[in-house]
Amino acid sequence: MSTTPRGRTLPRSERHSVSRTLAALQFAKRLAANRGRVSPTDIAILRRAGFTDHEVSEISSRVIASE
Repeated sequence: MSTTPRGRTLPRSERHSVSRTLAALQFAKRLAANRGRVSPTDIAILRRAGFTDHEVSEISSRVIASE
């Protein structure tokens, strides 16, 4: 069971949401740090978190546009 910093236990659906959010943020950070280049492993991590190719493209577009 996952818990919040305050010790609250998260329901399964919220844990999935949090893991997706963290995967997206880590991907965005790598994308920005590497000037738009990411590895196939970075993309695979997002896919394992449940993101579609379209969603990966959308995240990439927004990060690149914000620079």
